[in-house]
Amino acid sequence: MSNTGTFPGTAAGPAGPPVDKGLPVLDLFFDASRLSHALGRPARADRMRHKPGVSAVARLQDGQDTPQWIAAYHPSAVEKAEKILHRSRQWSTGASRVVQIGMPGFPGYQVLTGPLQMDGKLHKPLAHFTRSGLPGGMAGSRILNYNPFRRVVFTVGTDTGELVCKATSTPFPGTAALLVRLGGAGVPVVPECLPEALPPGIPRSRSLRYYPWFGMGHLGSPGESTATRLTELTHETGRALARLHSLGPLPGAQAMQGSPAARLSASVRHHARLAPALAARLDRIHGRLQPVVDINSGQTLIHGDFSADQVLVDGTRIRLIDFDRCSHGRGASDLGSFAAVELLAAAAGAGRPSLTAALLEGYRSTGQPVSDAEVVAWTAFHLLGRLHEPFRNCRDHWHQEMADRLATIEQIL
Repeated sequence: MSNTGTFPGTAAGPAGPPVDKGLPVLDLFFDASRLSHALGRPARADRMRHKPGVSAVARLQDGQDTPQWIAAYHPSAVEKAEKILHRSRQWSTGASRVVQIGMPGFPGYQVLTGPLQMDGKLHKPLAHFTRSGLPGGMAGSRILNYNPFRRVVFTVGTDTGELVCKATSTPFPGTAALLVRLGGAGVPVVPECLPEALPPGIPRSRSLRYYPWFGMGHLGSPGESTATRLTELTHETGRALARLHSLGPLPGAQAMQGSPAARLSASVRHHARLAPALAARLDRIHGRLQPVVDINSGQTLIHGDFSADQVLVDGTRIRLIDFDRCSHGRGASDLGSFAAVELLAAAAGAGRPSLTAALLEGYRSTGQPVSDAEVVAWTAFHLLGRLHEPFRNCRDHWHQEMADRLATIEQIL
């Protein structure tokens, strides 16, 4: 353990009162200037998960070669921090150690930061690579995606080619059988590698899953593709999604966590607690969407989290990936999910045209029916599900950004 710096000033963030009165040190996550001062290098936090009044963990973006995380704990939860610190003292040295940030004026609170290897939940599955005998363990791996204390996706080099490994904080039943069924039905997917097919020395665990490397990018960032090629790829994506939806309910899909109606109600409650000034507007949107998401007929197999970055691209070929949330529901839900992310990308300055129209053209060219009204409603549903992202990404003006997103939902409805 080491102490790299202290959190200057008071707990009150730029907007005045603490972000979380029960966890006042959380304001450090929302102030990149003070966070950078405390760490001694430019840094900002994003992808936060927050238990009000108890704890928070986020990804730390600080230009380091190894992904970093930052976590804050209320005095009632410091045993979790102590476990991380104890593990760091036992296992790590130098740059791999967990750092404790001093919090003067907040006795008993703990703020820690550390590298991926010391992730409070992922250290166990990742330790398999240290013990595997692979040269350098994870050295040379490229980190493709990192959600602290939950999931990391990275490359693994082998003599027979590069693999992509997905490590999760808890064992996952996997989607290997489902992907085999989808591939056999003509849906373009990347299969999950079966344990017996893995090269020698590759760690095996119920928390580790492997896939062959495919492509040179994803549909949302397709590299050098021309506008015409991008439209063609998006048409093909729409046709592939229609093929998925044509399969109807299929054994092997994970059960959705709560019906769409229940998720809608939970989302409204959550966002109203987070931003009480928006509560009345949220209630009105709830009333508009409830009749649509309550429709239980026409259930089919859906991706569950569909967007352009879930479509890998290699020349003229595409592959749909990340079926962890695959479940049964209305096909328009996937289309709305895609459209919602496209709207947010445009608002953030994606630098490319929206792909939604081309996706719908490809989808409808198969004869798969879907109405504009239902796609719009599901777009609003998925935008609402992402309403808290400015807060989750520790944005300075997250209140206003949430209000702006809510205005977008009101406009499209």
